[in-house]
Amino acid sequence: MNYQTAGKFMDVYFGRFLSNGGCGYVLKPTYLRYDNAATAAGASSSVASGRFSTNLYSSNTPQILHIK
Repeated sequence: MNYQTAGKFMDVYFGRFLSNGGCGYVLKPTYLRYDNAATAAGASSSVASGRFSTNLYSSNTPQILHIK
């Protein structure tokens, strides 16, 4: 980020913090804050012989791998 050059990216940067009162903190998305957010959306995976039993790249939904 080049703070000396005004432009489109600086507008996006400043606009991102305007929505929270300019405090400089942006809350992470739900799927990054909670372990069960991805499984609640219907995504799940399991491990069999050290390999994924489902293709993790088949959907745009983030998936979390739980190893027991």
